[in-house]
Amino acid sequence: MHMLVRNVYTWNLIIRACAQQGDFGKVLMLYQSMRQHNMPGDQVTYVQILSACTNLEDGLLLYTDIRESGFDSDTMVGTALVSMFGRVHSLDNACLAFNRIDAPNIVSCNALMSAYIQNGKACEVLFIFHQSQQEGFLPDKVTFLNALTAHSGRQECRGECKRLHVRVLYGGFISDDAMVTALICAYGRCSHLYLADKCFQVMEKRSLVTWNAMITLYAQEGHFDAALAIFHQMQVEGVAPDSVTFIALLEGCSRQRDIVHGKQIHLIIQSCSFKFDVVLNSSIINLYRRCGNIDDAHSLFIKMKDRNVVSWNIMIGTFAHHGFGTDALLFFRKMQHEAITPNKVTFLEVLSAIACQTDLAIGKKVHSCLLQTPICKDDEVRCSLINMYGKCGNAMIARGIFDSLHTHKKSTWNSMITIYALLGEAKEAIQMLENMKLDGIYADDITFTSVLVACSRNGMLDEGSHYFVCMSTEYGLAHTEEHFDCMIDLFCRAGLFDHAVFVLRNMPNGPTTISWTSLFCTYGVVFQGVSCNLASIFCSVL
Repeated sequence: MHMLVRNVYTWNLIIRACAQQGDFGKVLMLYQSMRQHNMPGDQVTYVQILSACTNLEDGLLLYTDIRESGFDSDTMVGTALVSMFGRVHSLDNACLAFNRIDAPNIVSCNALMSAYIQNGKACEVLFIFHQSQQEGFLPDKVTFLNALTAHSGRQECRGECKRLHVRVLYGGFISDDAMVTALICAYGRCSHLYLADKCFQVMEKRSLVTWNAMITLYAQEGHFDAALAIFHQMQVEGVAPDSVTFIALLEGCSRQRDIVHGKQIHLIIQSCSFKFDVVLNSSIINLYRRCGNIDDAHSLFIKMKDRNVVSWNIMIGTFAHHGFGTDALLFFRKMQHEAITPNKVTFLEVLSAIACQTDLAIGKKVHSCLLQTPICKDDEVRCSLINMYGKCGNAMIARGIFDSLHTHKKSTWNSMITIYALLGEAKEAIQMLENMKLDGIYADDITFTSVLVACSRNGMLDEGSHYFVCMSTEYGLAHTEEHFDCMIDLFCRAGLFDHAVFVLRNMPNGPTTISWTSLFCTYGVVFQGVSCNLASIFCSVL
């Protein structure tokens, strides 16, 4: 049966039904059909369509229609626009939409705060929070939740967190489970474990989410015994754990490299017949990986019925980081054979394995695969490619990738300088350091270690001495043991033994094994047959 008469109310009903089902394609089709029938939308129409919008391209088209209709200044529609742009990660447009609202309210402010949080700009959220108070908006539950979520672990946030806690108390929101959980997490990020625990202990009723928040907090801060105590208390009070609970405990064990407690958690999961999903299994594999139990990690991986890209990445990374580059590459091929699409992490692990193997042929094949994906444009991936080609001895391709970058971070400069240093191309390493300075990026201790290594290997005494002095005089950097070791090696190679001994004697924390090795090896002296001169120096320095 078809409706003979359709008005905006009936159109809104059907659009709402499709929006609630998450079928944005159908919502968009209905909206276009509505326009073809010359039926103008109202505030409700646009709010419902915007709530279902999932991509920026369609969002911008809707924004154009809304502006033409004049509804962009409407509070309800403008707020929906802010939420939509925040959700599709277009913060600039979210701010623009907010500024066009004639009469913004606390809901509009909340939407803008959420947009900043969703786009990784949590620091600005507190500014919006205070500005909204100055403009007379009364904060609600969502406002406080956003403000607490925005709190980072910075020292200056600790006092702010306490002030928010007081506001929450006076606002009558302290009995809300979500609010207390947000307070616990905020205190946790500020390393106020005592206050987080105090909030937790005074709660009359605790949901599973709150229990998990406390366990996660203690586990992340390295207090695994406390996390385990909370877990046991949770069981005593009859609250059944879920996968989030066990993942938090396993993560705590992984951080501490605590294989003993990790295996206990694994046994608990097995004993309570808990359903192993792919995320939980991956967490257990990661535990064994971090603790160096490669065989256990491999065995569990083989038994997994369902594997996703995360579990494959963990195994590839396990082999790569423990020096089994061949196995890492073998698993990469198996992953592709099982039609699992590699992601950024996959390629980073694979490139690391190739760098260890110094297999240029395979490196070029993986690079070829990368070029067929958008991941090849990622700066971190390009930096890994630079490192891989450098380790494989091909500075020319590495430099080509470096030059293709739109912007150069300190890490990419350091990678390129290190490559030239390892390949003995000192002049190129020094030129890169000067170019880095011209680019407005200041070198760090890692940069100078590579430059000094390059100078040492090429016997460039004047240049090495110059940059050693520049570290403190021009860049304000403290010399590390590595820098002193480089200078000792440089002086030894130049035959300036007295200079090398002077540097060795004046090292702030005393000479290292590398320092002595440079002295002994350069003069062809084995430790058992040290000459009287070297032996006396050795004793005097000690």
